[in-house]
This record gives sequence, structure tokens and C-alpha cells, in this order.
Amino acid sequence: DVITRVEKTATPTIDFLVDKRVDNASVGGASDPWLDQTTASPGDTLSYKIDVINQGNTDATNVLITDVLPNYVTYVPGSTKLYYTGNTSGTPLPDGITAAGINIDVPAASQNMRVIVFRAVISTTIPAGTNTLINTGIVPANATNTPPWTMAQDTATVDVFANRGLTITKEAGTSQSGTFADTVVV
Repeated sequence: DVITRVEKTATPTIDFLVDKRVDNASVGGASDPWLDQTTASPGDTLSYKIDVINQGNTDATNVLITDVLPNYVTYVPGSTKLYYTGNTSGTPLPDGITAAGINIDVPAASQNMRVIVFRAVISTTIPAGTNTLINTGIVPANATNTPPWTMAQDTATVDVFANRGLTITKEAGTSQSGTFADTVVV
């Protein structure tokens, strides 16, 4: 009798999970600074974090990561770093996460999550009132890769209250007696 052993090879897969978080770096003091939603003021510096996990069984190379900053938020040049197990100090990455994106390798089976951290500043000219700023971290789909992967994304939200303070308007006119009078409108 001949016994034949057939081993089935798993189909290669790449499946990304993206987790986007924010920290108001200008405030500090939180036990867990990375939140889905936080508050800030005009001029505050924000730290954004994108966790990228490959839940598949195949390493992914040259993975494009992009980040879409909302209006009134500006990237801080030179602030992007890549962290992972064994690299707790972070490796500086080129600027571009909020423009054309950056490319990184992401190993399979969630064994070594990649963490990208960068900073941005809220404009001091943001309109008065409450402004909700939504930031999106994205791993775009790649149909030409073998194996291909679908898009993964997540958002983090910052509520900014911009108080413009006191506004004074001065109007000059004449009174009935012919003398000038000032009216101040607050």
C-alpha cells in the first residue's frame, strides 16, 4: 500500500486594520493620552497616531499610508516617526504622510503592529465658535499586489472652541447739541 500525504497550503492573505487616535500634546497629563476624540484650542499642538496591523498570513511590503488633515490643521515638518516592537525610540520617516503618503512594510499575523506618530498644529485663525476637526488615517487598496488588499481607514476627532474675545466697534456722530458723541458697541 502506498500512502500519499497531501499538505494544503493556506491561501496568502493581507488584511489591514487601522486604528487612528489623537492626543492634545499642548495639554498633557492624561494617563492614556491616545483618544478617539478630544478637545483643543486654537494654536494647540496635536499628536496623531496610526496603528497599522496586518491580520493576514502574508507580509505586506511597500504599503502606502496616508493621512488626511482637516482644514485649519498644519503638519509639523520632521515630526513623523515609525514605532514597533524592538524600536521604542522610533525611526524618523520622511515628510509626506499628509501629502502623497509614506511607504512602510507591515509583517503578517498581527505579530508586529506598525505605529506611525506625527504632530500637527491647529491654526489660530480657525473661525470663532465650536469647530469639529476630523482626521483620517488611510491604507489605500492595492489591487495590483499579490495578494491584493482592500482599503482600511479610521478617524480621530478634535473639537476646537475658538473664542475671539471682545470685539469693539466705534461709531462717531453728532448729538442734538452739535457736539460729537461716541457710541461703543460690544
